[in-house]
Amino acid sequence: MSKVYLAYDRKRKIYVAIKETEKTVDSKGFLRMQSLEKEASILKKLNHKCIPKFYSYLKENGKIYLIMEYVKGDNLEDLINAKGPIDEEKALEIMIDLCKVIRYLHKQNPPVIFRDIKPANIILKPDGKISLIDFGAAITFSVNSTYDTISLGTKDYAAPEQYSNLRQTDERTDIFNLGATFYHLYYGVHPQKYPINFHKNKKTILSDKINAIIMKCTQENSDDRFQNCDELLNALRLLKKVENKGNKKTLISFIILSFLLAGFILLIPSIRYKQLISQGDTEYQTDLKIEYYECAARIKKNDSRAYLSILKVCISDGIFDSNEERYYREILDKYHPLFQRKKHYFINKKDKASLLKETGKAYWFYDENGDLSNGISESSWWFEEALKYSDKEQSQVINAYLKISELFEVNALKNEIPDEATSRQYLNLIEKDNEKNVLDGAVDLYKKIEEIKRVIDRIYR
Repeated sequence: MSKVYLAYDRKRKIYVAIKETEKTVDSKGFLRMQSLEKEASILKKLNHKCIPKFYSYLKENGKIYLIMEYVKGDNLEDLINAKGPIDEEKALEIMIDLCKVIRYLHKQNPPVIFRDIKPANIILKPDGKISLIDFGAAITFSVNSTYDTISLGTKDYAAPEQYSNLRQTDERTDIFNLGATFYHLYYGVHPQKYPINFHKNKKTILSDKINAIIMKCTQENSDDRFQNCDELLNALRLLKKVENKGNKKTLISFIILSFLLAGFILLIPSIRYKQLISQGDTEYQTDLKIEYYECAARIKKNDSRAYLSILKVCISDGIFDSNEERYYREILDKYHPLFQRKKHYFINKKDKASLLKETGKAYWFYDENGDLSNGISESSWWFEEALKYSDKEQSQVINAYLKISELFEVNALKNEIPDEATSRQYLNLIEKDNEKNVLDGAVDLYKKIEEIKRVIDRIYR
């Protein structure tokens, strides 16, 4: 890691910042050295009031030093940690100034892509103006390159392409960083992980427009973001005009901004839902996976994907235990309209049937006491409910699940059981359904089917 020192330059009679990196043989040391060399080569070509001036670069005693202007002030991350979110007016002012600096970088030849915009790299000076520091992650854009050699940036603010190496970072990468930074300034909350979650406790005349701008900046696909700083700057300036109320131009600006962002304001819940599901799908930690899915369930309560995703996490170890069942039922009761005492005319019947069917299948994993029949017999109610909402195509298969479940109930009670041929026909339907739907995210019953086959063999022996 580089160290930064405050020093006094006797020749220039000013205080300067000295950034030091030690040359080491390990890969991290090489990257730090390369990063500082790159930072020096970029800084010495720049001349902007919001960028520290470059003074000198030297190598001495196995160390590399970058000497530049010392910028007095506090970084925005420290200010937010100490005092909370930046107020709306100041946040807009900072974002406009920041966008101007980034636009200046993008207009260099070749364009400079900063790639590490975040509150910690923005100094708020005593005069209220900003300074952008730490160009260690910056690169010059090459039209002949399709991807970056080294992926750098800060994870919680970085665009997806900064880590995928599937394509080169460009102006739109910085647009993503700007959106994540705007979120941190405005809400006072660290972005943590993509996707960004908006907080309902902020409700002003501009909050929906600000959310829409942040959302547009932080789209996973760079083609869906603002395509350059001019576009983003235009939207921010319109926001600023609306914020400075009191004249006719305010109404005009508000109408123009509303028109420009109307689609994103309306689509925010849907976009957030998809992002949360996607984030849950790619998360490795079980508790975080479930947290993303539960957040998604809160947004679109009648969509089964979030609930089914939670269900699949619960049975990923091959057991649906009592704690997992209790949690899953609480989520259904809390959010899904089907399980609340409310009329639910607008829920898709096919989706209802699918959710109930998949939940019933999960109970086939509910064998906590070592008895498979306990869980399978419990699933009957879910399949019966699923049949109420199923269409013709669904009903035949759901009925097969129900009959197999009832077979275990009957067998458990040692009563009369259906004939073997019928039972095996039902099981055959279930097997085909499992092969067909497991690729679409359904609960995979392959191992359970094999287990049930063995039980059926014993029943009809």
